[in-house]
Amino acid sequence: MAADDPMIRFRAPQELKEWIEDQAKRNGRSMNAEIVWMIEFMRDGYQREIASRDSELAEIKKIALEALERAKDAQNRQR
Repeated sequence: MAADDPMIRFRAPQELKEWIEDQAKRNGRSMNAEIVWMIEFMRDGYQREIASRDSELAEIKKIALEALERAKDAQNRQR
């Protein structure tokens, strides 16, 4: 992180602050670096989840369109 990165201030319950302090010490990071790491970790996981959902939805759409096409073909053969 650069010194000119934007600063974000927020309030947190004392218990959460202490937990973050403990995690930062365990991981050899400052509290700020620990919070940034946690947020980036969650963001990356969220983005993977969204990509996975998008992929699943695309597959469902493909299957549905194929089923629709087969139904239309079957209907046309009955005529």
